[in-house]
Amino acid sequence: MPYKLKSWIKKKRLYYPLLSRNINAIDFFKNNFDSIDWKCFCFNSSDEALDLILQHIELIDWETFSRNSNDRALDLIEQNLDKVNGSFLSENPNDRALNILINNPELIDWRFLSKNTNDKALDLIEQNLNRIDWDKLCYNTNDRAVKLLINNKEKIHWLIFCQNSNNIAVEYIINNSSKVSWIGLCQNSNDRIMDIIEYNQDKIVWNFFSKNENPRAIKMLKNNQNKICWLWLSLNPNIFTLSNTNQ
Repeated sequence: MPYKLKSWIKKKRLYYPLLSRNINAIDFFKNNFDSIDWKCFCFNSSDEALDLILQHIELIDWETFSRNSNDRALDLIEQNLDKVNGSFLSENPNDRALNILINNPELIDWRFLSKNTNDKALDLIEQNLNRIDWDKLCYNTNDRAVKLLINNKEKIHWLIFCQNSNNIAVEYIINNSSKVSWIGLCQNSNDRIMDIIEYNQDKIVWNFFSKNENPRAIKMLKNNQNKICWLWLSLNPNIFTLSNTNQ
């Protein structure tokens, strides 16, 4: 389905490099092709983005494309291992990316692997606890990663962990309210966290709240446009609506 910017979004204030990563921005860039930031666009794993990327293979940034989890991206990655960036591939949650890493362990970057939500990545992480980047593990929404953090609570980076939308993480955050970072919490799209945010609007850090992907967040942002950080809002898929609506 085609998407368009919501009527209240100020196109001129958007930051096109981050907009290039937005999964709903493809129709926008089809009409604004010269505005695409290809380094950022190569992160974009939507099928529509891959259609455009495959039409312009010569413009691929292989560093960021190595993070692209679309199966059609993996087709290209598997055929061009000499161009792959191991760090970004280590964060790629596609099963086929993990198979490449397992078969080519020299490509593994343990910092980035610590963010990888694939269960095969967690197998590697659990077998190599001394190599974990604990700060980056705090972003990881896999249940096993969250349980590993809770079992090593002294290693939790609370600003990062408060962004974690995993239900187990959210329960732990709620039960440790004295450690909460509102910068982190404002980026958390979990509905239980949104309940807290809506009840404590005086604590919202609007710069970071601007990229919160919960649909309830975009309604609050619409009502507080003078507080929006348009740079971070450019990442938010909810700035777009289906073309056949009047929003």
